Amino acid sequence: VGVSDRGDWVAVAGATVALRAASGGAVRHLGRAAAGVQDVAVDAAGRLVAVAHIDGAVSVLDGAAGGKLLATLHGHRQRTVAVRFLPGGMLASASWDGSVRLWSLRALTAGVAELAAEVDAAWPKQDTAAATLD
Repeated sequence: VGVSDRGDWVAVAGATVALRAASGGAVRHLGRAAAGVQDVAVDAAGRLVAVAHIDGAVSVLDGAAGGKLLATLHGHRQRTVAVRFLPGGMLASASWDGSVRLWSLRALTAGVAELAAEVDAAWPKQDTAAATLD
């Protein structure tokens, strides 16, 4: 069971993954869970659901789009046992291998134009003056 930081969203995972507003309402069934589920977390908005798997992977699902798989994150060598959403669009995962990974989920939530503008602003500007061989 995972609860958002504000306590207004609850995610439950077992053989399937489900998301529901804590105040009630319809349960959103997000589909069958792959590879034994160890933990589940839901972001503050109730949109993203992270699932920790026994094979070391972390799945990120879109709770607003019926559980569409947005990403499968690999980096742990043993089972992933905990997932938590952090401020700033980050996700933390912990594993039996002793590692804690921080994942930026910005590429999953920002628009293409916004990401392109950030890359353009961060990319080093080079002098574009042309030289000739005379």
